[in-house]
Amino acid sequence: MKHILPPTLLTFLPFTLFAQFYPVHEIPTALIQDAYAVVRSANTHIQLNTVNQFKYSEEVVITVFDKSGDPFVNAHQFYDPNTKIEAFEAELYDAQGKLIEKFKSKNFSDVSAVSGDQLYTDDRVKYLAFTPTFYPYTIRYKVSTVNKNTIFIPRWSPIYSTNLSIESAQYTFTNNSTSTIRHLEKNVSTYPISKEIKGNEYRYALKNLKPMQSEEMMVNWRNIVPQVIFATNQINIDGTQGSFDNWNDYGKWSYQNLIQGKLDFTPVQKAYFQNLVKDAQSEKEKVSILYKHLQNKVRYIGVQLGIGGLSPFPNSYVETRSYGDCKALSNYMIGMLDAVRIKAYHTILFADNAPIDIDEEMMYQQGNHMIVYVPLKEEDIWVEATSQSLSFNLLGDMSSNRKVYIFDENGGKIIPSQTLNHTNNILTTKGRIEITSDGKAKITLHEISDGLFYADNSAVKSYVKKDQMEYFRRKFPVLAQPRIDQIEFKDHWDKSSFETILEVTSDNFAKKQGNHLIFNLIPGNNETTTLKKAKTRVHDFHISRGYTDKISFEIIVPSTIKGKIQFEPIHIVTEFGFYDLKIEQKTENTYLLTRTYQQIKGNYNSTKFNDYVEFRRQVAANDNIKTLLEF
Repeated sequence: MKHILPPTLLTFLPFTLFAQFYPVHEIPTALIQDAYAVVRSANTHIQLNTVNQFKYSEEVVITVFDKSGDPFVNAHQFYDPNTKIEAFEAELYDAQGKLIEKFKSKNFSDVSAVSGDQLYTDDRVKYLAFTPTFYPYTIRYKVSTVNKNTIFIPRWSPIYSTNLSIESAQYTFTNNSTSTIRHLEKNVSTYPISKEIKGNEYRYALKNLKPMQSEEMMVNWRNIVPQVIFATNQINIDGTQGSFDNWNDYGKWSYQNLIQGKLDFTPVQKAYFQNLVKDAQSEKEKVSILYKHLQNKVRYIGVQLGIGGLSPFPNSYVETRSYGDCKALSNYMIGMLDAVRIKAYHTILFADNAPIDIDEEMMYQQGNHMIVYVPLKEEDIWVEATSQSLSFNLLGDMSSNRKVYIFDENGGKIIPSQTLNHTNNILTTKGRIEITSDGKAKITLHEISDGLFYADNSAVKSYVKKDQMEYFRRKFPVLAQPRIDQIEFKDHWDKSSFETILEVTSDNFAKKQGNHLIFNLIPGNNETTTLKKAKTRVHDFHISRGYTDKISFEIIVPSTIKGKIQFEPIHIVTEFGFYDLKIEQKTENTYLLTRTYQQIKGNYNSTKFNDYVEFRRQVAANDNIKTLLEF
């Protein structure tokens, strides 16, 4: 998708010389504590002049205290054939505010914005190539651009990191065009932000903000920081213009201008796909067959060209080259489905491990990824076209559990993507432990990974033997140097279910102490935690994955054992989930251990964080509980 730089390049006063320029001693003490850097002054100005031009300028002054603050100097600018950099300059000052260096053209690098998985893009980035030799230092830089693509208007998001103070940040948007402007404020009222709207001009200012501190399991950053978003009803992108102010009309425009004509399989190619699915017993099986064909034929490579990087390459392009980006591969999948008369939708979303919804409050350009939505009569099918390893109808952590935007020739709308939670992310472990009188044990383990556990655990089948052994040893954290004697896999790709069968030997499963044996009741797949309670908690927290983890082990102890496993059942219930552990004696020397842990994903109030930490500690402690038996 198109690289869009958030408006985090903060700014400052015009480049005139003073005896002292923002000396460090003038920073208020409250802004220094816990800060790696301080934005001394920032001024962003956007002027929308016509349907196909806006001007963008930012001036930044930022003081950095140590190397932890170096990344906060965002002196860079993306550009492309539709974005011209008019000016980019920077200066370096010492702690006293003395000018040390005016950077020249040679100090700025200009490179392609190709990432590791991209073949080609016409995006480029120009940035200040600067390595500090002293601290603290102050950088000020100024960048201005002229932009033809008005579908993307840089938003104001002045807080772009933790441990960053802000003395002053300002944003001005001026509408000099005949277009109608929409704007949306997010989290503005919870910060010391002033605003002024006069006629066609919008002004926002943030003053004297202490640094935010990072906290474990924080809710998504976008739910915390202030943002102001602007959009116009008349847009231009790579010379293609449009007029819309709602999601439905945007869908019609997108299909007509970005998709139409790109489903261009030939009659012969369509006949090939129809032949592939001729024996399928259901529509779902047809989708499955075509998805497997996609995974076997193509691979993901980013090619960011076309209308603003938004338009996919046609089916013929992917058919010939056997590669494409998310848009091209999704479009290829939709083309195959169209050939066998199955309706599917191009689907835009934010791909991120922390779910980010497409914002319903206002229509503006959003998303960084495309997948495929196939609404069948029996169930909804979701296709991640860029993956060669995901199972059928399984979105991973990057795409599930969020609001997405689907569209076709009739329009577009926002719907929830695939829901993966504690009801379908299930890890089931069944096993048998046979303990000898000298403390050795033979363990068989049969593990079934469903839902996101499939994505976690199925990749091991492609590992080399050495890496497989190391991977499975980590499943038994309470055992010292377990030997993995046998490994067997069963991959139910079409059901998102993966089976692992192990035979394991441990020479020191139980420790002998006098006439007693001591051993862990649960030998593998133990829950652990490193969470610490917080003395103070500011932000709400997010449990990113809901799942259910079931364990049952048959435990066979030596016939010479006199004592019995004495164990009171454990049952813990919280709003975050529950934990059950119990042991039943089946015969004289045979026991059945069953344990279920369920965790419920979601956002939780900051006041409940320590309760969650305590719950996780109890779970980890009980999963590592030991028993003592007498000979």
